[in-house]
Amino acid sequence: MIFYSDEIINHMIDTADVNTMIDDIKQFIDNTRFVLTRYSINSISHKYTSSVTSSGDNIVVYYCFDNEFSIFNCPSLMIYNRYYDKENQEIIYYILLTCTKNGFRNMGFASKLFDGLKERISKENKKYKNVRSKMVLHRLKRKMRQTFYKK
Repeated sequence: MIFYSDEIINHMIDTADVNTMIDDIKQFIDNTRFVLTRYSINSISHKYTSSVTSSGDNIVVYYCFDNEFSIFNCPSLMIYNRYYDKENQEIIYYILLTCTKNGFRNMGFASKLFDGLKERISKENKKYKNVRSKMVLHRLKRKMRQTFYKK
């Protein structure tokens, strides 16, 4: 099943005890960083993973084996950023990072993340009739790198 960090955090805000809510959210973010670092340690710079997880604008997509979210039961993660380009009147979803746990690579989990994101994009953008949307791999677009790092 696919889960999104923004929905998980919103659920924590809605249901958590006020006294522990901030600690719970921090722990969730720290767990995401830990898992992301473990999955990508040999292939993606730690500086880059820290940068993309530090931005509150980026959303993490988790593929989990169960119907209930448990970060340690997710073999694959993806981080994306949603950006509205006023000049071209289009919503651009930049895929910043995708990684999969070593024992689960080449099994289609990253493809399931992409499919889930495509589904979410189509649901989110139904209300915008005259606005195009597209997914872009981060390293392919120089303009996005400039926009992302200016934030």
